[in-house]
Amino acid sequence: MTALREQIMQALVTRLRTITAANGYSHDVRQVIRGDTEQPTSWPAILVVEGEETYERENTCVQATMAIEIVVEEKVAGSVLHKGTGLSAWQEDLFRAIWGGDDRLGGLVGSIDPLAMSPTVMSPEDSTAQATFDVSINYTFRIANPAQHG
Repeated sequence: MTALREQIMQALVTRLRTITAANGYSHDVRQVIRGDTEQPTSWPAILVVEGEETYERENTCVQATMAIEIVVEEKVAGSVLHKGTGLSAWQEDLFRAIWGGDDRLGGLVGSIDPLAMSPTVMSPEDSTAQATFDVSINYTFRIANPAQHG
């Protein structure tokens, strides 16, 4: 069986892949990449980077909090991020994809909390503009025998 953390990440990436004009969004995402080792090959792209995870245990129940960075990247030529006008439209698309309808990723998580949105960062080396949206995903899982887990 796939670990709960992996199921959550797969569900999040699947949701972000729905951001297309055909689905009624303002943007047409061409690529969603999980992790920060692969570079986009088509734009706009979304990179989903897993951050630190913390745990709090009470008997057989573990409360986990996972930090996630969602990075939106566009080519500068014609980029709404570059023009400074598209940040709120991107934020609306991300919020609708993640929190619209079912804000618990199909019941996998307790909550997804928006933490921060960083302004656009320009990268003249590769002609891209980026904006980062930080979220915190909270979920619970059970362990069979607490004595075996410290």
